[in-house]
Parts: sequence; structure tokens; C-alpha cells
Amino acid sequence: MTPLRAVIAEDEDLMRAHLRSLVGALKRPVEIVAEAADGGAAVEAVEEHRPDLLFLDVQMPVLDGFGGIEKLMLGGRVPEIIFTTAYDRDA
Repeated sequence: MTPLRAVIAEDEDLMRAHLRSLVGALKRPVEIVAEAADGGAAVEAVEEHRPDLLFLDVQMPVLDGFGGIEKLMLGGRVPEIIFTTAYDRDA
């Protein structure tokens, strides 16, 4: 089975590590092609790597998750997105 290509966009180091471990436990193989610690870097990573899947934190520095999606939509290609958040109000 061909692995899905994914980007993890999360500003907290521990949460990025936790997401990596969760992704590693999935039945379908997932290759993490890039990680980003802020919204601007997330947009750049998606544009560069063209992943199938984006794990996207809602609240990040520079550009929040929704602002990142808006920028990606202007570029014409948005991967499947799984939103992540540590805040109940955003869930």
C-alpha cells in the first residue's frame, strides 16, 4: 500500500512528537514529509511537498490554521485536513 504523505503543523514540540507517534500507529502507512511550528511555515511546507494530508493546529503563531487554509486555497490545492487543538473552545 502506498503511504499517504503528510505535514504536521503544530507549534508545541510535545504535541508534534505525540502526533508523530499517533501517525506511526495507524494501520495505513503515513510518511511525514515535513513539520512546521507556525502557520506561515505550514503553508510553505504544503506548497513545497504537496502532501495528501495535513495535521493542522487551529492556534499557531504568525498565521492561524484557518488563515493558512485561506492562503492554500488561493494556491489552488488544499490537502485533506485533520484539525488539532489543545483548547476546548476551538474543538
